[in-house]
Amino acid sequence: MKKMYRLLLLVFISLAVPGRAQVTKKQIVTGFVDSLYSQTLKESRHIWVHLPDTRNDPTNEKKKYPVLYAFDGGYLFNSLVGMTELLSGSSLCPDMIIIGIIQTDRGRELTPTHVANMAPFDVSDTTFAKTSGGGEAFTAFLEKELIPYVESTYPATSDRTLVGHSTGGLMVINTLLKHPGLFKQYVAIDPAMWWDHQRLLLESKAILSRRLLSGKTLYLSLSNTLPRGMSLTAAQKDTSIKTLHFRSALQLCRLIKKHTRKGFAFRWKYYPNDNHGSVALITSYDAIRFFSESNTRQ
Repeated sequence: MKKMYRLLLLVFISLAVPGRAQVTKKQIVTGFVDSLYSQTLKESRHIWVHLPDTRNDPTNEKKKYPVLYAFDGGYLFNSLVGMTELLSGSSLCPDMIIIGIIQTDRGRELTPTHVANMAPFDVSDTTFAKTSGGGEAFTAFLEKELIPYVESTYPATSDRTLVGHSTGGLMVINTLLKHPGLFKQYVAIDPAMWWDHQRLLLESKAILSRRLLSGKTLYLSLSNTLPRGMSLTAAQKDTSIKTLHFRSALQLCRLIKKHTRKGFAFRWKYYPNDNHGSVALITSYDAIRFFSESNTRQ
């Protein structure tokens, strides 16, 4: 009898202790997966979608929102959703729809030209180079299929932002220079301007000299990919492969500053305490703040 009493007492205590009682677990959802078939690419494409929460504000049910499109959506999506939700809640940016573009082949989709290998970098894996050069076809998919689909399916305005990191940043610059009408704001995170022996960088001077880019905004970041202990001054004078990524992006910044015209907002920033991977988060934050400031001044 005593043993039974003790057992019942233990059960009672376990139920009474905070945190021991069973609770219903609910998922925290930041978005959902959508898809569309691309006639341009001849394949089905997936996107991750985040819509602003209007449940607590019925007046917003018919409201439309600017859209932020991100290359490498599986990588950047959650951080962009959290960041924009935080900033919009603090009135530092508008509520946004976030579209995470899921890449199936980064080499094919996020490079504007084909290369036979990764020269001048000594990279043994040739898979990336093998399928490279499909960036223009992917841009056509954005223009003719993805953007029209998003703007006809979701409460989206034509105020669009494009975000890309590394070769995604390369494609952001390619889109700005060659298809400037597609987006209003552009974020190039540590762009791989070294690609194809700096081909796009070399083309930039002629393109920038004739394109006004009025009404467009660009934020470009550089991470610390320099050899340990190397100063910025030394890096700019260096000619080795070790500084090629950094120098290529820096040269683009100088070209853009030289050819900046009225109505084109541009800012670049070097992040000495961030590497190529970590710079994506802080760049996105600073870019969104910059865009909000620029729109306020206009």
